[in-house]
Amino acid sequence: MNTFIISCGISLLTNASRTSEKPSCEEKGMLCSFIRESGWKDSCAELNSLRHLEPEKCDSIFLVCSDTRDGRYCAEEISDYLMSEGYMMVFVEKVEGLTKNARQFKKLGLINLVNKMTTLLMQGESTRTSIVSTGGFKAQIAYSTLLGVLFNVPVYYIHEDFSELVELPSLPIHFDFSAFEDAFHEIEAVVAAPGKKEASPAMNRLPDEMRTLVEDHGDRYGLSPVGQAVQAAYTRSRRNDLRILCQDSHHTVFGPGCFEKIAEVPDEDFRCLVRMMKRLYVPVSTICMDAFSPHGTHEPEAEFIDDGPGYLKYKIWLREGWQMVKLLVPAGQEKSAKRHIGQRIVL
Repeated sequence: MNTFIISCGISLLTNASRTSEKPSCEEKGMLCSFIRESGWKDSCAELNSLRHLEPEKCDSIFLVCSDTRDGRYCAEEISDYLMSEGYMMVFVEKVEGLTKNARQFKKLGLINLVNKMTTLLMQGESTRTSIVSTGGFKAQIAYSTLLGVLFNVPVYYIHEDFSELVELPSLPIHFDFSAFEDAFHEIEAVVAAPGKKEASPAMNRLPDEMRTLVEDHGDRYGLSPVGQAVQAAYTRSRRNDLRILCQDSHHTVFGPGCFEKIAEVPDEDFRCLVRMMKRLYVPVSTICMDAFSPHGTHEPEAEFIDDGPGYLKYKIWLREGWQMVKLLVPAGQEKSAKRHIGQRIVL
């Protein structure tokens, strides 16, 4: 089953207005009739995008719309049309504060947009989830792309002049959750403080690059929209953290001792490289610690060695030596995993 999270704008109303007098928001069903007459391709950007993804009648479709009369009207008409065509899992998700009022948009709308989409992404974890970022305010595209990177889901876009749907390429970056992890307690202290004076000590300790995650909320600090997204993705990544299997000797390049979760490994570079591979191919759930050498120094990177039934083998070079690991993947997915993760991963 698939889940489609679609940012919904007012192109349906705009296109309908070109062929006749602008429909009133009270005229329920008029835009549905326009869709039937025009077809998915020509009626609106949202359905033009969705037709390329070929949804099944059992798929979940979430229409994320603005807190405006026209935005809600278009989303509700698209929903009514799809349900009349047999798509029974269609939901309109209005974002409170996502209006044309600039102050309200910034202070309330963006936070609520991130929260809404984060909730939908986490609800859809058991399905194949995609973001369709075609309609709505321009800022929705930026935040949809960010959420796609953080949650490792594809983001699609189509322009009215395009004949095909475009999957926005994965950005050549991977968010360093270890940096957020190191600053997590300071960020918590800043946003939990009752006022700016009480937050000042923790704010002063916060690295400059982490300060974009908090913002001024008047008499106190709160998480920014980006901070909300990063926190949600961080929480999810910890919940789905990788398991580790050690050799019988319980020895690794880090010394004696057996680890059960990647978070327990003391080397930050190792944690970051392995989590990067996990984000590149989500079905990886377990890392088997194999041969190692505590000798030699190397800039941190992972190099593909070989594969076998149900695993890929990588050599992880570290400043204190190297550690061989096997990434366990579902049987039959070895080639797909290798294609996604690649030959070499460098920090």
